Amino acid sequence: MEKDKSRVVGRPRKYQTREDLINAINTYFKDTPFIEYSVTGLSLVLGSKQLIQDYDKKKEFGDIIKEAKLIIENSYEMSLRDKGGAHNIFALKNFGWSDKQEIEHSGSIEGFLDQARKKASDRGK
Repeated sequence: MEKDKSRVVGRPRKYQTREDLINAINTYFKDTPFIEYSVTGLSLVLGSKQLIQDYDKKKEFGDIIKEAKLIIENSYEMSLRDKGGAHNIFALKNFGWSDKQEIEHSGSIEGFLDQARKKASDRGK
């Protein structure tokens, strides 16, 4: 018995075209104040966080999801500039931001240790 290869397995996509997805996202941004943009809010409108993750991986939809996330990230950044707050910093870290400073040192540790030993011995005299 030959299987029918034309049958599509799995649930059909909620958004069949790029335009469908763009319209849904634009509705979210139009109906939501800029300061309230969030990935969770977008997820509620689109269907789920998993849907956003799945569409982000699809070649034909990934750029749309990435741009929507970038707009949301901008909202957090502007809120941080206007009001500050740890919650905005935390949200931006979820977008890949970092508050870690990296400092480069030059010279050798031996010279530093020699100076520290000399100071310690001078104190003991």
